[in-house]
Amino acid sequence: MRTSKIFSVNKGFIGTLILLILVAAAAGAIYFMYTNYAKTPNEKTTKVAAAIYKYPNSSSWEIKESKNFCLTVGGCDQPIRILFESQNEWGTIYSYYKTYMTQSGWTSNSFVLTSIPSSAVFKRADKCQVAMENHNELKYSFTVSCPDQ
Repeated sequence: MRTSKIFSVNKGFIGTLILLILVAAAAGAIYFMYTNYAKTPNEKTTKVAAAIYKYPNSSSWEIKESKNFCLTVGGCDQPIRILFESQNEWGTIYSYYKTYMTQSGWTSNSFVLTSIPSSAVFKRADKCQVAMENHNELKYSFTVSCPDQ
């Protein structure tokens, strides 16, 4: 007795079909986790980021809030990034914000030895933190985060 070719299935086709089902299931699981368990920055972080003065000679100022996974029991401090550009040199920007932040109640352990550091971290008693970075000659950023309490 001969079997008909109509009912024969190629093993490669079955493997491809299983792979597509697994990829779709993984994508669905990631989407579910992201929509239900990803966190946005808390209200305190948002207020601190909004309170940072825009650099007077900046040509751009962009505040980026992102949603990130938080799978720890105690919660995660979701940061807000502020990106800006200026024609001013890093030393001028660093000095401006070092003065502004310390006058606003922030502390930092950064100081100038032989050259100006390429980044500085400012902290407050409520454990909020602002990290300032020099990315290149024109691009600078802040990363703001406060504990979720």
